[in-house]
Amino acid sequence: MYRRVFLSVSIVASGLAIAACDVFNTSLTGLESSLSLSGSILQSASSAKLNGSAQASSGMYTVVAQSASTGVVYLDSTDDAGAFDVAVPMTESGNLFLVTIVGPDGRAAGPVKFGDSDGQGMLGLDLSRSASLGAIQMPDNPVMTPITPGTAADAAELAATDVLTRLDANGVPIGVSSIGKGDDAQGTATDDPRQACDRDRDGLIDVFDADNDGDGIIDELDDGPASGPMGLSDVRLSFFMNLKIGNEKASTYYDGTTTVVETALMTDTIITCEVLPEAGATKTMTAVRALTAPAPSYMADTEVMRDTGSGLMATSWSDLSYAFEDAGDRFQAFVIPNALINAGDIFTVEVTFSDGTTGIFSRMINYVFKTIPRLVKHGETGALTTFDGTQPIDFDGTKDLVLEFEPPKDETGAYLTGFGYAFEIFYNEAGTGQQLNGDIDTDATFPTAISGFNAQNKNFEVAASDLTLSSDNTYTVTIPKEILVNTVETSAGTKTVGSYKIDIAAQSGNGDNSAIMLQFEKM
Repeated sequence: MYRRVFLSVSIVASGLAIAACDVFNTSLTGLESSLSLSGSILQSASSAKLNGSAQASSGMYTVVAQSASTGVVYLDSTDDAGAFDVAVPMTESGNLFLVTIVGPDGRAAGPVKFGDSDGQGMLGLDLSRSASLGAIQMPDNPVMTPITPGTAADAAELAATDVLTRLDANGVPIGVSSIGKGDDAQGTATDDPRQACDRDRDGLIDVFDADNDGDGIIDELDDGPASGPMGLSDVRLSFFMNLKIGNEKASTYYDGTTTVVETALMTDTIITCEVLPEAGATKTMTAVRALTAPAPSYMADTEVMRDTGSGLMATSWSDLSYAFEDAGDRFQAFVIPNALINAGDIFTVEVTFSDGTTGIFSRMINYVFKTIPRLVKHGETGALTTFDGTQPIDFDGTKDLVLEFEPPKDETGAYLTGFGYAFEIFYNEAGTGQQLNGDIDTDATFPTAISGFNAQNKNFEVAASDLTLSSDNTYTVTIPKEILVNTVETSAGTKTVGSYKIDIAAQSGNGDNSAIMLQFEKM
């Protein structure tokens, strides 16, 4: 029998998510002098009532205990009877722990609250001895009712009176309902080492907190320092979302009903999952695969895009045992969820190293793209025309092209305003419509540098700090007319440009990308 010992590593502004957790299987014989945090988890009250009595939950829960002193996370999953027993080494004796329950769906249900003090919640345990959480009765809705120790528990006797979290009107830690983001969960981060697992005091450890420092900016878009304890790891997870829509599907996202858009999102969203070696890694990865627990409920229906030699093809991920492909310097998987992704979903991967050890790493989705950048108006300064969906979009090539557009929205309906934008220009040959980008002589076509334009990549780039959201929730960007040339120089000589495609892409520094490509043509 084995227990899993997790080493928590905070990662700043990570693509999909959170901190990564490095797990090594350790034989119980090596933990003979360990402390025990035990108990069981029962069905929600409503389910138990229907069955006539409290019974063990029908799905596997995971009990996560993180040390504020070391940052290490210890856990155990429930057995068929709902029992768990988290082993903590004696070297952690007396250290403070926060305990969180992860549900069968792979989502954090919430922390365990051990009591109240002056309107705040007591979440910390000074684990000076083995303790029981008792028979935890899971609430019908942990957003409305806090998770508390159950019958025969003695853990509350170890509750720390100085480690407190903010509570909502229901007595639930303030971050639970919003996975730690949004106005309600905002709070000033503390440097108190006793609060190292939860510096913004919203009740969520960093692994399950979308805004670790409580500054109102999700971690992917936050330039501030990482919060919480820092550890060491041999690998880094770089998960990020791509929602890139071609011009032929623009009307789906601009004019489609909510149902139509949600159906499209299920297959148009691609989660790019990468596992890379950290600088100074002491181990070499030999294989990576995703685990089915803890994992989102739609895991079995996911597909991955694979290069078959004749193009990319979608393949059932489960048929491949959820393996990642070896890309040389990393392992990767391009995942199609075939479902609506939810903020708070947690993906977990197992990494095998050349020395025979394995590590388990998790990421939580902190936000979801629900829309793409939405073009509202276009034209020249002082004379913009409302975009009605008609393509190609006519413009005056003798003047700079002005684009007014809405940023994409997240799952709450909020505008994602922390992204920079890249406007990639594609040049199509007059008459044939053939795309010319791959054969353009950049130096000959653009002999003079254009501010903000990466001629090599044909990208006009605007930093997030240079964008101001208007009162009607739009950005305005002006693309210099010098970029939209009439001719390009290629290896076959001068080619006349007949039309342009412009990819309006919201991008984070981690690779998150929501984009719409639209076709333009000079009048």
